[in-house]
Amino acid sequence: MKKIKRHLPILTLIASIILLTVLLSKVHAAKSNANFIWKDVKGERSVLNGISISGELADAYHRTKFIVENGKVNYKTDVLDIPQTMYQQQSEKEFTFHRAGQITNNFEVELKDYSKTPSSSYARIITDIEYNLSKSLYGVSFVNTHHYGLTTISDKVFYTAPTSSNAGGVNGIYELKFTEYYINTIQEKYNPRTLTTFELNKVNDQTGIQVLGLEAVGNKLALILIKNHKLTIRVFDSETGTQLGETNLKDDFFIGDQENPEAKEVHRSNYDSFSYNDLLILSFPSLGSTENDSKKTIISIDFTDEVKIIGINKGRFTNSTSRDSDNIEEMYYKNNKLYIVNTAVDRAKENDVNRAVLLPKYIKVYVYDENGLIYEGRLETDIHDDYLRFTNEKGSIGINNDEFRNFMNVSIY
Repeated sequence: MKKIKRHLPILTLIASIILLTVLLSKVHAAKSNANFIWKDVKGERSVLNGISISGELADAYHRTKFIVENGKVNYKTDVLDIPQTMYQQQSEKEFTFHRAGQITNNFEVELKDYSKTPSSSYARIITDIEYNLSKSLYGVSFVNTHHYGLTTISDKVFYTAPTSSNAGGVNGIYELKFTEYYINTIQEKYNPRTLTTFELNKVNDQTGIQVLGLEAVGNKLALILIKNHKLTIRVFDSETGTQLGETNLKDDFFIGDQENPEAKEVHRSNYDSFSYNDLLILSFPSLGSTENDSKKTIISIDFTDEVKIIGINKGRFTNSTSRDSDNIEEMYYKNNKLYIVNTAVDRAKENDVNRAVLLPKYIKVYVYDENGLIYEGRLETDIHDDYLRFTNEKGSIGINNDEFRNFMNVSIY
C-alpha cells in the first residue's frame, strides 16, 4: 500500500496527461471535421454564378482550405505535421519608415524579410518637396502614412510621398534600392532611381494637388491624386516611367478631416485598394462613418487599354451586431457588378468573452450594381466552437491565440 501511495502523484499526473491528450484530440478531431455552410441573407444566390471565393480557416495545427463556386461550398482540412504559430503564417516582409536626421525631405525605409539573414535591409529617399512649416502646428504633415506611397511589383519597390496641401515643389515616383548596410553608410550608388517627377501646387493651395498614394496594377503604376477637387488617376510604365494615361471623376471629390459646407460628402484619405490584373478598386470611407454605420464610395478603374473609370458604387454597412465595416478582405468588379468580401465579427457575443480575439467571425459577401445592394450572403463555420470551448472552460485554461482559428488568404475572382 505504501508503494502505491508513494507513486500516487506520478499516477495522477499520468492520468491527467492522458485526459488532457484525449480532450485535445477531440478538439483537434472536431476541427478536422469542420462544417461550412453558405447562407443567403438578401437577394438571389444566382448573382454568384461565375464567381469563386476561396480562403483558409487555420490555427497552429490545422488548415482548412475552402472554395465557394456558384454559391456551393467545398472544403478540405489538413493537419499540419509541424505546428505553425499564427505569427509564422503571416506575411514574412514588412516595411518601416524612419526620418533621416532633421531634414524633412530625407527618409529611410527598413525592409524586414524574415526568410533571410540578416533580415533587415535599408533604402533611402531624397525628394525636392517644399513644406510650409509655419502653417502646421505639428511640423510636416502627410495626407496619408508613408505606406500609402509604397508599392511593389515582383521584387521591385516603388515610392511616392503622400503629400497634403501644405506641400509644394517637386514630387516623384522612385524605385528604391536596398542594401544590408545601415543608412549612414549607404553609398551614392544606392540612391533611388527616379522614374518620373511632377510639380505640386503652391504651398497651402487648397485647389492644387494632393498625393494620396501609389498602387501597382499589373506592371503599371497608378498615382492616386486629388487635383482641383477631382479624384485623378495617372498611370505610368514601371520600367520607363512614361505616363500612359490619366482619368478623373467628373464630380468634385472632397478629402479632409472636417466637414466642408461646399461638399455633399467628404471622404477620408485613408482608402483601401484592391487590384486584379488590369483592374484597380479604391474604397474611400465617408467622414462621419461609425462602427455600426459605415458609408463608402467605391471606384473601379480599368487599365486594360487606357485608364478609365468603369464603376462607382455607394456601399453602406449597417448592422447592430457586427462590425461589418472592418476587415474588408477583397473587392472584385465583374459584369458591371461589385463584389465585396469581408470578415465580420459577431458583436452579440461581446459580453460573453473578455477579449476581442475570441469573438466569433464569419465571411460575408455583398454584391452591388448601379442601383445599390442586390445580394448579401455569409459563410458560416464551426469556428464558434473554439470560442464556446473557451467560455465554458475559461477558468481552467489560458488564452492561446494559436488554439483559435482565423480566416486567412481570402480572395474572390
